[in-house]
Amino acid sequence: GTFFPKTLEVAAGARVVWHDQATQHTVTSDQGLFDSGILSPGQEFAFTFAQPGAYPYHCTLHGAPGGVGHSGTVIVR
Repeated sequence: GTFFPKTLEVAAGARVVWHDQATQHTVTSDQGLFDSGILSPGQEFAFTFAQPGAYPYHCTLHGAPGGVGHSGTVIVR
């Protein structure tokens, strides 16, 4: 599995919604800012990014911090 897109650019204040389409996953901030808990297919998780910066995240079941495995980054401008 993978997050798509792997890198997402948004404006400050944007609300990003992840939709789980297959198997169980988490959306977990590498920096400890957010954690969806385990999502099942059909469930979603949302987070609002208020401040500019790079926000790497991963699935705790299929990836790890630092871009390992099932991971992605939200870039906030």
